[in-house]
Amino acid sequence: MRCLFLLFFISSSLFSQEFKSDYFDYHNQINKAENFYFIEKNVDSALFYYNKTFKEFDFIFVRDILTSIQIASFENKPFDQYIFLGFSNGLKIEHLKSIPLVEKYYFKNKTNKKVIDLFKTNRDKYLKRINVDYLDFIYNLSINDQIDKHKERKIYKGKIKYSITLIEKKIIQYGFPGEKLLGISDSTIFKDLNSNKLDFYARVKKIDRFNKVIGYFNLEEAEMCLKLPYLIFVHQFDSYSRYSDYWITEIKKGNVHPRVVGMLHDNTYRCSFCSTKKLKGYFGNNIFTTYHNNLWDIKKINKNRKSLYINSFEVDLMKKEYETKHNFIFSYGLFHHR
Repeated sequence: MRCLFLLFFISSSLFSQEFKSDYFDYHNQINKAENFYFIEKNVDSALFYYNKTFKEFDFIFVRDILTSIQIASFENKPFDQYIFLGFSNGLKIEHLKSIPLVEKYYFKNKTNKKVIDLFKTNRDKYLKRINVDYLDFIYNLSINDQIDKHKERKIYKGKIKYSITLIEKKIIQYGFPGEKLLGISDSTIFKDLNSNKLDFYARVKKIDRFNKVIGYFNLEEAEMCLKLPYLIFVHQFDSYSRYSDYWITEIKKGNVHPRVVGMLHDNTYRCSFCSTKKLKGYFGNNIFTTYHNNLWDIKKINKNRKSLYINSFEVDLMKKEYETKHNFIFSYGLFHHR
């Protein structure tokens, strides 16, 4: 346990200083870390870039912490410091039991008082970052959107258009409703915030009076990222084009992950009445898009990805191989956009 707290002390000093705010740099460095590990098989350089990024930025996407934890564990390197950092960004102790490479760590430490105390301390930092009113707004809007989907197409079209207009006002006021401002999907978040606002499942039960969505509408917490606002954007098929003036700025601020933007871009192709003339081809990270061979060009896909600070398609393929061969678990998010 002395080693555990030494690692916590090191990680606290390593990841606490004046932070950078340009998330173009963040994604470039994470991409380097992933490329070094999954393509070049250079463990030390990969962990160097993870450590550098985690040191330089305050908000970290949990998906990147999750990857660093598994790499370190698989390569027999210390990973406690990444778990503690994860606690500051939405990771819970119970999340660890669903990750094969750190499952033993979970069962060893799930009742360890000192680890639990570290979780509580770092969890408080995470909760302070969440925009409670914004999250409350997104909860209500997304639940009503899911219920409205059962109405006539013409009626729903008007409803989703209005919802998107409301979100745009919030983006102007606060920023894009992503993990940085709202946290990851969490069924007890308002309880943890000591708020009197209803948590997700109690809220669904109250709003869904005619049982339209109860039983299938869920948060997909195991993905360890956000779902609800992205779902609304997916339902408005042209949301990528509609919000084209915001994407680059919001990526730079860290408010939206670039892979969400790539997923919404490709989501436009699912629409039979949307114009795709101004689209860039494919980003290749939406599992419900029908990708056509005549547009499927890996070089062009990687060029598109690079323009939005998304790693190469080859890295994605290697991640799938590590899942199959080495029991890695990656956070994929809505429509497997991650």
